[in-house]
Amino acid sequence: DKEQPKYSVLERKMFDAAKNQDMLAYQKYATIKQITDIRVQTSEDDILTAIKEVYVYNHMNVIGACQRILFVSQSPAYN
Repeated sequence: DKEQPKYSVLERKMFDAAKNQDMLAYQKYATIKQITDIRVQTSEDDILTAIKEVYVYNHMNVIGACQRILFVSQSPAYN
């Protein structure tokens, strides 16, 4: 988040929803954060690196990330 660099965009949305007393939105964002935290803790580092390169940084597509980071050929990349 550019306004509060120590918080993620998701955390900022949670704070805004709580401030506006929008408990449905807060619950939605809290659930997303909880599931994301669990997936980050339980996933392998190379998988997380590939996901970040594709979906966060937009440096490469899924096939490229599978080939360069995970060393998987093009055929099973989407499996």
